[in-house]
Amino acid sequence: MTFSTIASQIETFRIEALAPAPFRPLFALDDAALAARGAVRRTADAPHAFPCRVSLEDAEPGEELV
Repeated sequence: MTFSTIASQIETFRIEALAPAPFRPLFALDDAALAARGAVRRTADAPHAFPCRVSLEDAEPGEELV
């Protein structure tokens, strides 16, 4: 395969954050209710260590993520 053949087969895409509104109610749930939904709450304890899966931004230390 030549480079031009491979290059023509490459798909273009863009990664975008999700709308936060559907996820906001999860933050009001206790840990048992989250577990019933297959989710867990975590608190970021270091910078750049916990990416938010909704906003695609790194959480700040002390910030809660679900």
